[in-house]
Amino acid sequence: SIAPYLQSARPDRVWILWETAAGYESRVEWGPSESLGRLACGSSQESFFGARVHETLLEGLYPATTYYYRVATGETVSPVHHFRTPPADDSEASFRLVALADSQRDLFNPDVYSDIIQDGVLGFFQDTFGADIALELGLVLFAGDLVDNGWLYYQWPDELFAPGAALMRHVPFYPVLGNHEANTPYYFSLFHLPDNGGPGNEERWWSTRYGNVQVIGLDSNPPFDGDPQLDWLDDQLAVACADETIDFVFAELHHP
Repeated sequence: SIAPYLQSARPDRVWILWETAAGYESRVEWGPSESLGRLACGSSQESFFGARVHETLLEGLYPATTYYYRVATGETVSPVHHFRTPPADDSEASFRLVALADSQRDLFNPDVYSDIIQDGVLGFFQDTFGADIALELGLVLFAGDLVDNGWLYYQWPDELFAPGAALMRHVPFYPVLGNHEANTPYYFSLFHLPDNGGPGNEERWWSTRYGNVQVIGLDSNPPFDGDPQLDWLDDQLAVACADETIDFVFAELHHP
């Protein structure tokens, strides 16, 4: 199973995903305080040998606002967590981001990724800015090679999500495909990324906003690294140039 994690956050909405060993119910209780009080229901799909990935959309949110939530599938209920919505696109509010890549497990140094999450991100932010990571960090970019072999399903819950759970439940993260994902369908079932890459390329390449920043994710793996993606990228950059509320463009891709 996989603990709750955040995807595709916007000022008025966010997707919450998690995995259970069984069960179809995808329920999220949420609200502006730990008392929660509101309910959203989503959908699920099979991930591996009967396990199910659940995804539920919370919408009608306010920008730059803290919300609390817990997920439930049948009798399985998570603790209450919290997150903060992105600022409004035109606010020019300051925020911080973290960029990671190549978290695949090294047999000779198996704890490096966990150490980076616990000490390099959570510990650093707590010591430098404050204990509430949801307040101090806006988003995480993850530039590919999340696991060593994308076709070995156990690596996703055990080697990516488990070590990153304390961060992922509070801060949305945005991955792109590396070569170690091997174009596996598990990647697409486990993430809910923006679907604006065009027909047939949804979640393979994408763009989103966080405040006054346009964030673009690209697939640098052949055979997808050709003209259709480059033409789409040209269009995205043209839109960004014409939008006076976009001051910066960040792109992430796996291969230099």
